[in-house]
Amino acid sequence: MIVEQNGQNGPAELSIPVLSNQHLSFETLLEDICERLQDAKEQGSLKRIRKMEEVLEELEKELDELEKLL
Repeated sequence: MIVEQNGQNGPAELSIPVLSNQHLSFETLLEDICERLQDAKEQGSLKRIRKMEEVLEELEKELDELEKLL
C-alpha cells in the first residue's frame, strides 16, 4: 500500500495495489495505517525536539554573553 500525503498536515490519499486478485484484510490495512500514523507522530516529535534544541542553544549563547558582562 502507498500513502501519499498532500502537504504537511493535509489529507492522505490511499493507493492499494491488488496483486493476483489478492485483497488486503481490514486488519492488515488498519495495521499499516497505524504504523504510518505512528511514524508521522514520531517525525513531528523529532521536529519539535530539534526546534527546542535550537532555542536552547540560543539561550545558552545569551547566558554566556551575560556571564561575560558580570
